[in-house]
Amino acid sequence: MSDPHVGQFNGFRVESGTSTPELGKIDYCIATDNNQGLIFCQNGDLLTRNKASSHELCGTHLTDDTTPAKTIDAANGDIHIRAKNGTIILEAANIRLVGVDGKGGEITIQASKICNIDAPTVSGQGTNISFAGASKTQIAGTSLDLATSTKAACASGVDTDSSSIMGQILKAIKDFKDFFSSICEDKPGG
Repeated sequence: MSDPHVGQFNGFRVESGTSTPELGKIDYCIATDNNQGLIFCQNGDLLTRNKASSHELCGTHLTDDTTPAKTIDAANGDIHIRAKNGTIILEAANIRLVGVDGKGGEITIQASKICNIDAPTVSGQGTNISFAGASKTQIAGTSLDLATSTKAACASGVDTDSSSIMGQILKAIKDFKDFFSSICEDKPGG
């Protein structure tokens, strides 16, 4: 890298080849007198800073449905979107969450209070599906269809030892809670 260069102009500053204790060597930096701008670091990091709203408009000249208007591609590492004092809203004609990682693809939705799904039609499909309510579980509708390829079992919960149907259900709930706790304990807020 060439010798450090600093240029102070009316309203903004340009730097190259300088260093900071927090960021290390700076490849290129442009910042306004209001401390807004962008910094390219020698280690490959990019930092941008603005004091209010940030808006990006793209795709105004796209003419086909196959080219994405915006792509964020992380070759390695995670992508974090944070709004610790606000709400994240994803708004689109359609939203798809796809967990693709060979056999380990996963999507986890976790909330400290409420998880709500509201749509005219809600469906789900899986090899194994478990719903467990530690305190209360309700299934209600104007009609209810229950179909199984084996004998359907239902119990009132009067007898809750491990040999009863209710005891087996309660054990399954406990096992499900233990399993869910184990997969979420390394997640933030888990």
